[in-house]
Amino acid sequence: MLSPALGAVRIHPVKSLGARACDEAAVEPWGLAGDRRWMLIDSGSRVVTQRQQPRMALLSAELLPGGGLVLSAPGSPSLTVEVPDPARTVTAELHRSRVEVVSAADTAHAWFGARLGVEVRLVRRTADPSIHSSGGRARPCRSLTVSRCSSRRAPRWTRSTRWWRRGITHERGRCR
Repeated sequence: MLSPALGAVRIHPVKSLGARACDEAAVEPWGLAGDRRWMLIDSGSRVVTQRQQPRMALLSAELLPGGGLVLSAPGSPSLTVEVPDPARTVTAELHRSRVEVVSAADTAHAWFGARLGVEVRLVRRTADPSIHSSGGRARPCRSLTVSRCSSRRAPRWTRSTRWWRRGITHERGRCR
């Protein structure tokens, strides 16, 4: 029997922006620390993704100690964003669920608006992002890949299934 092997660790500091590779990540009850804690919302408080705004693929965010961000885009100056004060929360719609978020500084909204050409707001989830205002649980993130195959052999999956749990993607199948 082969032991699981870690394939990669990646986090998305801002939902739908590029992933950042990291050597390690703490696993919290709702997923990897720092993964998808920030997101963009439109004027209707709905989450904006690359499906609506493909130019988001050109933007990146680096997570700072303490949870802040450094935003960057090709040919543009970077912007440092501090963690917003959690005193005033608003509700945003994320995949037909409601999540409590706090709004970043106006400079962050303007930075994204100038690069995407639409009005959006950068927001951060509150302390425990797994709890929705509707009382349901969030879907876990998909950031780690665990392979049942040895690193000496390239995995080839037959009847492969994927299942998600606390930010770890487990691949189940047979190696040949």
